[in-house]
Amino acid sequence: MDLRPCECGGSGFARDSAVVVLPDGGMATRYTGACDRCGRPREFLFRLPDEVAMPPADDRISYGGDEPSHLLDPGEWLWVADAYAASAPADPATADPEQRRRITPN
Repeated sequence: MDLRPCECGGSGFARDSAVVVLPDGGMATRYTGACDRCGRPREFLFRLPDEVAMPPADDRISYGGDEPSHLLDPGEWLWVADAYAASAPADPATADPEQRRRITPN
């Protein structure tokens, strides 16, 4: 949602969420709120998959399935990955224990 700024250029907004039924009978998660910068209403609707995927048994974080993303294009995924990578220390040995827990695979 932060990658899709408001008309005024602001990206932040306090988000309320709800699961809603779509006209075709599918389900979606709807996020709504007012732009932090200008107050315009913002809404994002994300269709939920027909089948819920269970998380991996080993507690790894995973995103989506085998099909291409409907939310982000490959360039946006790269931008997000770069932003997260830049927030981690280059050498995990210099990280504090909480940072190390977040950046080190299980």
